[in-house]
Amino acid sequence: MSKPLFLMILLCTQLSSYVHAQGNTRKPDLEMGITSDHDTLKAQTHIVINVKVWNRGTADADRVVVNAPIVRGSLVYGGLNQATKGDYSVWGGLWDIGRIAAGDSAILQLRVFLMDATPFTRLVQVQAQSPEDLDSNPNNNTTDAPVEDDEALLKLPNKLKDCANDATPPALLYCPETVNVTTTDSLATAFWRLPLFSDNCDNQVGLESLRRPGDTFRLGTTKVSYFGKDAHNNKTNCTFEVVVTKTAGTGVDLALTMATEESSYKIFDYINYTLQVKNVGDTDAKPAVINFKLPENTNYGGKNVATLGEYNLFFQQWTLDLKAGESATLNLRAYTLNNNNAPIQAVAHVFSSNPIDKNVTNNKVTVSVPVWKGGTDTNQGEETAVSVNSIYPNPSSTFINVELVSKIIGQVDMAIFNPMGEKMHQLSKNVIKGVNRFQMDVVNYTSGVYFMVPVIAGERTTAFKFVKF
Repeated sequence: MSKPLFLMILLCTQLSSYVHAQGNTRKPDLEMGITSDHDTLKAQTHIVINVKVWNRGTADADRVVVNAPIVRGSLVYGGLNQATKGDYSVWGGLWDIGRIAAGDSAILQLRVFLMDATPFTRLVQVQAQSPEDLDSNPNNNTTDAPVEDDEALLKLPNKLKDCANDATPPALLYCPETVNVTTTDSLATAFWRLPLFSDNCDNQVGLESLRRPGDTFRLGTTKVSYFGKDAHNNKTNCTFEVVVTKTAGTGVDLALTMATEESSYKIFDYINYTLQVKNVGDTDAKPAVINFKLPENTNYGGKNVATLGEYNLFFQQWTLDLKAGESATLNLRAYTLNNNNAPIQAVAHVFSSNPIDKNVTNNKVTVSVPVWKGGTDTNQGEETAVSVNSIYPNPSSTFINVELVSKIIGQVDMAIFNPMGEKMHQLSKNVIKGVNRFQMDVVNYTSGVYFMVPVIAGERTTAFKFVKF
């Protein structure tokens, strides 16, 4: 064998042995780090803590778990918990990462809230991994000092070295100026922003006062004092005044509105009125009296509902107590007795109030409902096809004679209604053009007022009133 060939074989053998030996030493090498966006402590503030794991080895690390018990003691979870790999349990303190490839890293970002300025330390360390680390053993440190590179320590001191003998009172940052309140009464409710204090040791400052925002004050000037007290009972005072003055106000101010469901009416139709009153003033009305009389050519339709107070049918008045800013509704139904070829107009107005309503511009309201004009209506005055010309004797206790004037030949239904709009009786008569007469027995009718209405093809014409005694 030639010498060059021998040297080449020897070199290849050594290289193969080296590569084989190196393959057997490929391992992960995890390194921990922990930092904060604050280098000193300040009570009642948020800080962000960053935990980082590097794999500086030549092999991937699997099933990596980091023990990072951060949220405990004076550190409260602050609402931010995000990791580039795996999941972190805030309450368990374990960060389950999974795999970190060789040369890769994982970062955990956690926001916490400092309840006070007590100094603290937090040790984080790798709890588990596979395969074994090149130079560290997982979860082997029970102290607060890291000894291997898979452990890291965060230590934050208080920026004030010694507050044990603190004698400095809190600093006053804000004290309310004079609070001015007006009222129409003898009492008023006042509100203000609370005073602000700060403590030189960054501890929480408590507030002491006999008064609170929302308290009631009498007319005049009242002094309000607050004391800011720190953990060592050092106090700072904040004093301001609440001034209550009386104004005249608007008093009682009753505003009326009224509406109806009907856009037109026929004889013996129902008209439903909705009357609303609102006290837009700043004084209660005790009581208010509103006149709401049934319109001309109508009678009570059997419905009378008020959300407050009571409607008196005899006096046709609505009496109620109405607080400032309060409103109430009265629903009243009327039925029509005749049309006279004219609209039916309803009027309501404030009759009285206690105290007196001095603003009369909104004390009266009017609603008008016109006569129905559509279709083949016979309720058109001179165009009425059949009408009652007379009824006699009137009043009567036994019978009545009815005289009709007709412009048609045919059948007419004569409907009899009581004052409530209820149909009591109906009879049919054949009529000719001109004057028609017939007699009707009323012996069995109870005493009272009745209305006779000729009905042609379902349409009511002009009503005629008679009385049974």
